[in-house]
Amino acid sequence: MNLKLFSVFHKPFILPQVSYVIPIHAGKVDSLIDLGFEGDNNGDNISNLNPSLSELTAMYYIWKNYDRTQFTHWGLCHYRRYFSKQLHWTGIKKKSFYTLPISMKSMDKIFFANSYSFLYEALEENTVILPIPLSLYKKGYGKISVLKQFELEHDLNSWNLMKEILFEKYPSYSETLTDFEKSNYFMICNMMVAPWEVWDVYLTWFFDIIFELVKRLPPFQDSYQNRMPAFLAERLMNIYFIKNQHIKRTFLPISMLIE
Repeated sequence: MNLKLFSVFHKPFILPQVSYVIPIHAGKVDSLIDLGFEGDNNGDNISNLNPSLSELTAMYYIWKNYDRTQFTHWGLCHYRRYFSKQLHWTGIKKKSFYTLPISMKSMDKIFFANSYSFLYEALEENTVILPIPLSLYKKGYGKISVLKQFELEHDLNSWNLMKEILFEKYPSYSETLTDFEKSNYFMICNMMVAPWEVWDVYLTWFFDIIFELVKRLPPFQDSYQNRMPAFLAERLMNIYFIKNQHIKRTFLPISMLIE
């Protein structure tokens, strides 16, 4: 096994000081800054779609342009969000999300001396690494469903369009989507570590739906909501892995660096 983690950047930020993390500048084709490392705008790319697809343009670029003989497994993380071990004693319940101050000290907590071995061993026992699902809660509402959370934060018409496309293209997922809408748990950030063969099957399915969403979704005036395909993509990842229970997985927390 040989593992690489790709970290998606769109602005300057501190870098993990480990050799197995490769930074990728997402949306570089239209960027006004040069981060000094590889961009997603070479070869087969969709860099111009970054305003709506966010980290997915880097995901696509890695999938289409990297040599499969270079490493057996790869993962997608964000410039300030990474998979980590449990950073604090938590008793019985494992934490799904940590926040840390922006500093090299925090980065060194995430990428500790044996972090590569930690990830390697997790993959030896399982096929993929996924985020621990968050339990959804909204002040004033209490626990809420996946569908209710999307309705409160985004545009329900966009959800219904995703549903329509999924049912058209992959009708066997209809029951899974319906169950997911009612559930209270949700994996965030489009983050995963997996072997090439899992990525290939997943991303073939995934981008078939995403590109149809890009075609059919109307533009949003708000730049945040214009990232709708990326928000829907997070939900699609959940649906895919709920449906495909045969894929062995382990769940790790995400640690996020914030000001």
